[in-house]
Amino acid sequence: MKIAQLEASESPDIVVAHKARIKAVGVDRFESRHRCKDGRVVDVEVSVTYIGASDRYFSFVHDITDRKRAESRSRAERGSGAARRRAHQGTRAGQPGTRRVLVFGVA
Repeated sequence: MKIAQLEASESPDIVVAHKARIKAVGVDRFESRHRCKDGRVVDVEVSVTYIGASDRYFSFVHDITDRKRAESRSRAERGSGAARRRAHQGTRAGQPGTRRVLVFGVA
C-alpha cells in the first residue's frame, strides 16, 4: 500500500514533496489523518526516519484520535464560557476558629 492511499489530508503531490523533505533532512514528526481499511479516517502522529543506506523510510504511526477529540471538546467548552464560570467559582477552605474563608481561583 502506498502512502497516498493512506493519507487523507494531503494530496499525492504534497505527499511526494513531504517525502523529499524527509529524505533531505533525515527525520520528521508531524500530525496527519489516515484512512483505515474500513474507510474510517483517524488522526495520527507520525515519526519517520529516512535510512539512506537502504533508501527506506522507517516510521511509527500513533493514533491520536481520542486526544484530538478531547482537545476539541476543551476548546468548545472554553468558547462557551463554562470554563470561565468554573474559574470564578474557585475553591473555598475555612480556617478553624476564625471567620476567614480562603478562596483559591481555579485556572
